[in-house]
Amino acid sequence: MSGLDSFDPQAFIRTKAPAPAERTDDASLPMDWRRGLARLAEMAAPDGWTRDAWPIVQGDAERFAISWAHEAIRLGWSIGSLFGFDPDQPYGFTGLVVALRGDRVVDMFKDDLGRDVAAIKKVTGGYRWHYRHMPDEAAPIWSLRGAR
Repeated sequence: MSGLDSFDPQAFIRTKAPAPAERTDDASLPMDWRRGLARLAEMAAPDGWTRDAWPIVQGDAERFAISWAHEAIRLGWSIGSLFGFDPDQPYGFTGLVVALRGDRVVDMFKDDLGRDVAAIKKVTGGYRWHYRHMPDEAAPIWSLRGAR
């Protein structure tokens, strides 16, 4: 039996998200965030994205911006670490928001080793963790070319 057998994710997860912004064009968000999120909301699916998957990314970005943007900024997450996407490595080298795939962030924190972590509640039940790994200078998903 490992120590993880008795792990209770509820002990580490906030029961309430930070106070949400009114909307993603909230003037308290940095201008580059507002412009990027506005572009993302209106973009057609870029090359390599299915028409079914793209609206999920757009919805995840909207929900994240409303509920978690200010907390993410406070914790030092960048646009690249949140919205970054490397089309040459689409199955693992993505920012937090792109990796959500319909799941919901329920907490953001630094772990005992000082790593930036997001706790994510899966739509299928249970939790998963996203460790910040995208470089800050990573291109955000709204800069993808070839939108249909």
